[in-house]
Amino acid sequence: MRKRELVLAQASHRDGGGNTTREVDSLGFIQVNQSLYTVMAPFHGGGNVFLYLLKGDRIALVDTGVEHTPGKVLKPALAGMGLTLSDIDVILNTHAHLDHAGGNGEMKKLTKASIHLHRDDLFMANSVQAQVKFMTDPLIALDFPKEAVEERAEHTITNTGQAVGADVVLSEDDTVDLGKGIVLRVVHNPGHTPGSISYFWESEGILLTGDGVPGMGSRPGAYPLYFDACPYRRSLEKLSRMEFRM
Repeated sequence: MRKRELVLAQASHRDGGGNTTREVDSLGFIQVNQSLYTVMAPFHGGGNVFLYLLKGDRIALVDTGVEHTPGKVLKPALAGMGLTLSDIDVILNTHAHLDHAGGNGEMKKLTKASIHLHRDDLFMANSVQAQVKFMTDPLIALDFPKEAVEERAEHTITNTGQAVGADVVLSEDDTVDLGKGIVLRVVHNPGHTPGSISYFWESEGILLTGDGVPGMGSRPGAYPLYFDACPYRRSLEKLSRMEFRM
């Protein structure tokens, strides 16, 4: 099996321990190859999420960040690529958490892009309250103080934006053809959320995982990257058997 990096999304940021791996250039993005770019999108609370942009005959954005990401982060990064928000045709969510799909509502206002999401995360995409419940239930179960639960709920509501559901509901082994040789296969890897997926660009050996793989783990004091440990472990084992280089 070829040597591979398990996750591209976490390969280029400053982690919670203050360690810098690779800096995003001054335009706010990294060009990975002729058709793939990454954009680092920070959000309130010290988090960072990486978005991906794929340029085929259609332009796809993998994840949208939090509510303010499209206007404050993505728009200037796209300008550096010679693009605008309205050029995006397809939104591909890796999962429905607020930091990966919180910008979906804003993107719906600003573009005509169709939103793609796995069926098992639709409950969060359809309801902000369902998102809040998913994010706070673990704290309640672990007997966190009421203040911590309320803070998490407020953080979730602030960053989630409008719930707009999905236009295209995805399942395991579905494909998204963007043209120019970019065909992405859906790989279901639950554990972080029930509907977490990766997008596998097989011809290039590139796997876009979102939070499906703990590249450097969580920041100190933050949640672990899994909400359900058993399926998360099975998902990691599944991905480890795949052939990819990045």
